Amino acid sequence: MTELLTGGRDKVMFVTFAPGHFSASRRIDDAESERFVLEPFAVQGDKVAESIVRRIVSGRYLRLFKAIVTTRAKAVWVWGHDAGFVASLAALLRPDVRLIWDISDVNRHLLDRGMKGRVLRALERLLIRRAQRLLLTSSQFYDHHYAGFVDSSRVRVVENRRSPRQRSTATEAPTAGPLRVIFAGIFRSPAVLKIIGDVAERLGTVEFDLFGYANRSVPEGLLAELIGDHPNVHLHGPYDAANIGALYESAHFVWGFVDPAENDNEKWLLSNRLYDAIVTRRPVITNAGTASGDYTLENHLGLAVAMDGKAIAEALTLYLDPGGPAYRELARGMPEPSTGYMSGEYARVIAEVLDE
Repeated sequence: MTELLTGGRDKVMFVTFAPGHFSASRRIDDAESERFVLEPFAVQGDKVAESIVRRIVSGRYLRLFKAIVTTRAKAVWVWGHDAGFVASLAALLRPDVRLIWDISDVNRHLLDRGMKGRVLRALERLLIRRAQRLLLTSSQFYDHHYAGFVDSSRVRVVENRRSPRQRSTATEAPTAGPLRVIFAGIFRSPAVLKIIGDVAERLGTVEFDLFGYANRSVPEGLLAELIGDHPNVHLHGPYDAANIGALYESAHFVWGFVDPAENDNEKWLLSNRLYDAIVTRRPVITNAGTASGDYTLENHLGLAVAMDGKAIAEALTLYLDPGGPAYRELARGMPEPSTGYMSGEYARVIAEVLDE
C-alpha cells in the first residue's frame, strides 16, 4: 500500500523546528520532485522566540531521535544545528539512512570565544561526519567556519531565494514621494533598530515601515520607544511572506542592514532582504564590508554603506525624489526579478544524495 501511495519513489524526511517560518515553506516548495516524496517532521514552535532549554524540556529532541531511528525514509534532511546534532546521533543507529544537514545561520553559541564555544565546535566537527551533504546559504559560512573540517565535495550553497509561490507583483516602485524604506523580517539587533531611529531623525521626510517582530535579543520596549520617538517610523507587526508584493507596493528601498558587531554569522550571511530586493525590484541599502554588502555591489542590488546614521542618511539623500533620475537609474540597473526565485535547487541536491 505504501508503495502505491508514493509511486515507488523514495521517502525523504524533512525536519524543522520552525514550521511556521517562511523559510521552511520555501524549502518544502523547492523540494517537490518526481524522484522522491517529502515527509515533513514538524514540531510546532518558534526558533526565534524559544530557547534550547525549552526544546529539551518539551521532549521534542527525544521525539526526533526516535523518529529517525524508526523511519522508513531513505534520507533525512534536517534544518538547523540542534536538529543536526540530534539527527547525527540517531543516525549512528541507522547506518543505512542518508543524512543532509541544512544550515542557514551558524549558531551564535558555536561562535562563542569561551569554553562553551570550543566544546560545541568540537561536537559539531565530530557529528557532521555522519552527514552526506552540508547545505549552506552563503559560501562565506564554508570559507570561514567549515572549510577546515568538511570537504568541499560534500557542500552545496543554496541561497535564500524566494519560492515561486511567494511571487511578487511589485516590480515598479512608485514615482511619488515621500521616500519609503521597508524592513521586513525578524528584528534581531537593537543596534540596527537604533540606527533606524537615528536615520529617521536625520531625514525627517523619509518614512520607515517595519514589518515583523523582535526576537529575545531585543529589549522589551525598544520598539515602542522607537515608534514613540519618531513619527516617521511605523510598526506593522507580523506579515505573510506569500503577500510580499503587497508588502513592498509602496516601498522605494529595502532596509537590509545586519549587525556585524553581534557575531561573525552576521558578517557572513546573505540577508533575506537581498532576495526581497530582487523579486520586488526595490534597491536594498545594507552594510559595506559584509557578505551582504559585497553581494549587493556585485549584483547591482543597491547601496552598501557603513552602519552609521550619518553615512546612511547621506547615502539616501541622493534618492529623496523617487521620481528623479538618480533613483530611477539605481532601480533600472537591478537584475531581473526572476533571478530571485528558486528553481529546484533543494530537489536536485536531495536527488543527488539518493542516487549515490
